[in-house]
Amino acid sequence: MTDKPCQHDHSHDGMLLCSELAQFLDDYLDGKLEGETLEKFEAHLKLCPPCVQYIESYKSTIHMTHKALCECEEDEAPKEVPEALVQAILHSCTGCKGEED
Repeated sequence: MTDKPCQHDHSHDGMLLCSELAQFLDDYLDGKLEGETLEKFEAHLKLCPPCVQYIESYKSTIHMTHKALCECEEDEAPKEVPEALVQAILHSCTGCKGEED
């Protein structure tokens, strides 16, 4: 599996670069990509097997995550989360909402 689109320059004839593909990935998978951008996206995929593999890997990750979350829903989450745990999580991730300066 690949964790990012390939880095080849397929930009001839106005096609998207591999790095640009990732910017439109969510909209493409949600069916929200339209017009010229959709045409360029699909044209790129026809010529770039590594980006097709990247998208398949991305979709597989989403599927596995949903499956794992559904399995976890059977276990009841604790009603109260210790404040120390909440603070440790907030402290460990940068850019989290609710993080204090």
